[in-house]
Amino acid sequence: MDAAGLERAALQEENDKLRAALEAVRVEAAQEAGFREVRVINGRGTGFQKERVRQVVAKSALVEGYEEATPDRGGWGATVVKLKAR
Repeated sequence: MDAAGLERAALQEENDKLRAALEAVRVEAAQEAGFREVRVINGRGTGFQKERVRQVVAKSALVEGYEEATPDRGGWGATVVKLKAR
C-alpha cells in the first residue's frame, strides 16, 4: 500500500483492511498449515505501516511475538511474526 497522499479516512480504511487480512486469514492459515513464523512485508517508508502491523499482530492470540527481519529477509522493511504452536 502506498500511503502517500491518502486522506486520513482513506488511510484508516486501508489499515482496517490490513487488520482484517492479518487477523482473519494470514496468521490463522499459516498456523493451521504448521508454520511457526511468517514474514510480513511492511515496506521501508516512514515506519507507519510497520507500527500498524505490529499493533495488529500483538493483539492476536495466535502470535507468540514478533521482531524486525534480519537484513537478508528484508530488515527494516519486514516484520517476522512468531506463531504459537498449535
